[in-house]
Amino acid sequence: MPRHGFRRHGLVTVLIVTTLRSGCLFAADWFVAPNGASTNQGTMASPWDLATAVSGQKAVKPGDAIWLRAGRYKNATSEFTLNSSGETSRPVIVRNYRNERATIDGTLTVNGSDVWVWGLEVLVSQPRPDVPMPAGSHPTELKRPWGGIQSNTSERSKIINCIVHDTCQGFSYWLGATDAEIYGCLIYRNGWIGVDRTHGHAIYTQNDKGTKRIIDNVMFDPYSYLLHAYGSSRAFVNGYHVEGNIFFGGPVLIGGGKPSERITFVRNHTYKASTQFGYNAPYNVDVTCRDNYFAGDVSVNRYQKAIVTDNEFVANARGNVTAPADGPSLDILWDRNQYIASSSATLQAWKDKMNFDKKSALTVRQNGRPATNKIVIRPNKYERGRANIGVYNWEGKSNVELDLAGIVEIGRSFEVRNVQDFYGKPVASGVFRGDKITVPLIRGVKKMELKLPGDPTGRVWHTLGDYPEFDAFVLSTSN
Repeated sequence: MPRHGFRRHGLVTVLIVTTLRSGCLFAADWFVAPNGASTNQGTMASPWDLATAVSGQKAVKPGDAIWLRAGRYKNATSEFTLNSSGETSRPVIVRNYRNERATIDGTLTVNGSDVWVWGLEVLVSQPRPDVPMPAGSHPTELKRPWGGIQSNTSERSKIINCIVHDTCQGFSYWLGATDAEIYGCLIYRNGWIGVDRTHGHAIYTQNDKGTKRIIDNVMFDPYSYLLHAYGSSRAFVNGYHVEGNIFFGGPVLIGGGKPSERITFVRNHTYKASTQFGYNAPYNVDVTCRDNYFAGDVSVNRYQKAIVTDNEFVANARGNVTAPADGPSLDILWDRNQYIASSSATLQAWKDKMNFDKKSALTVRQNGRPATNKIVIRPNKYERGRANIGVYNWEGKSNVELDLAGIVEIGRSFEVRNVQDFYGKPVASGVFRGDKITVPLIRGVKKMELKLPGDPTGRVWHTLGDYPEFDAFVLSTSN
């Protein structure tokens, strides 16, 4: 098998090549295809099947890349297990080849350490049940693959720019997956309907040692929670860095029955998404929440120390604090925030009660909304020319102008896709000449009330796509 660097295919950004130069100088490329076989050579002309390629039994070494060709990967069990491992500076990279649509139909379990899973689509094609399932988180009657990406043993793994949707749970990342990173992923419509409630989250996670990093993802339309960092009094919810994510259409929870510590939540954007730090533990240790844009309420529960500063609370979003049931007294800095609301009464009552927000500012508007649109663009650190975009359409416009200068190179082809129709036609495309581009906004037309065909009551069990003032997009270029 010839050995060569990643530069040959031009798919890894200069940043990544530079970072991994020492490890990738003699790295090998291996190839996988839906019609591959275990007896093949793992070359472009003689590709492996996916289960064989990631089994850890083949000659995949630290610094190697496993390239998935276009198509759907599905086996009898709907499960694939990634056992290959890299090294800290020489990860094994499992990635779609030349941005082809490579789809895993089922569950990908990541066991190996220092592996990067990049650019893959993960879904479950089997339809959801047409009747509500019995109560509980794992009903035996749910005869459907679990799907998504899961790990409880992989150290320093990275899941980068993957699209995970229509599974029972998008990500299940547990205690043993230390120092893991979920970055730049699009995660939506994961879960199912039970007689007791809707179940399944975009991300369900627990952690103790090290820090799990959840950065620059777009999450929407969960059947239950968007981010569910939660556990009982026996589980750990410690060490999370949550940054630059776009959350809309569901709640965010970080906390459980055991005290939490080392929680950082910065530069995130929410819409129709409440955010809760702390659950029912008697106390929690420390949380930092700053530079976020909240179009949804925020609660800080039973924290001994909290920093909540330099955030924007809009559309009548507000905060709430619950004191610890025991342990040291409150040490909370809640100040220098910006509020836009329909009345000053709520914020004034909050100030009088809590003695917070002394240096914060309030703008009163009749509808509680800002006067102008808010556009956020988050460039992708792993792929040059890629970015997540959020548009708060407070002005009620049918389209919006986007400035891509500094993100897309002049002369580069680009596409902009609305995340609510990601595999549909791009809403904007062309060759970038340096001018602003115009993209249309959905304005809530994707709203869908979920009824189950086998339910004679005709009940609406869940609602998706109800976002009249918000749209999100993914920008990509021809790297």
